Amino acid sequence: WLVDVLLWRRCDPRLLRALWLLVLVRLLLPPGLESPVSLAHWEPLGRVLGEAVTLRVPWAEGLAALWLTGMLLCGGVVMLGYRRERRRWLAGALPAADERLQTALRDAADRLRLSRLPPLLLHPEVPGPAVIGLRRPVMVLPTEWARLAPDRELRHVLLHELGHLRQRD
Repeated sequence: WLVDVLLWRRCDPRLLRALWLLVLVRLLLPPGLESPVSLAHWEPLGRVLGEAVTLRVPWAEGLAALWLTGMLLCGGVVMLGYRRERRRWLAGALPAADERLQTALRDAADRLRLSRLPPLLLHPEVPGPAVIGLRRPVMVLPTEWARLAPDRELRHVLLHELGHLRQRD
């Protein structure tokens, strides 16, 4: 968090995402997993700190297996929930035929220099605008909101959602 605050305005957002991705990967790995590229194995640091103390627990393999099982179950639950919601959102969605929406989408994509536009869908029950999908993303807007939104607000929302698409987040 401190690195993020210190580098926030001085650093490319892609580098910050990469740094946070490293933190996420480390948090997803089991606690006892050793790495040959760890700072603990770095020679100058080893001289300062002395020999690294490693805790050997006889049942560590069982804990690692339990941790892995929990991670796989949690990941599976998240993926199933995502797929269910995606199917629900796409099942009741209709393509946006309104020329105003299509023009605003093309203008926003041009402004962000996006060459491919996601399909724009309208759904009466979605809680808010969203881009869903990793391989084939689609943009879903609430039907009533898309009909009533002022042009300026529509432009800002489309730029925001296309920004997610551009940054792949």
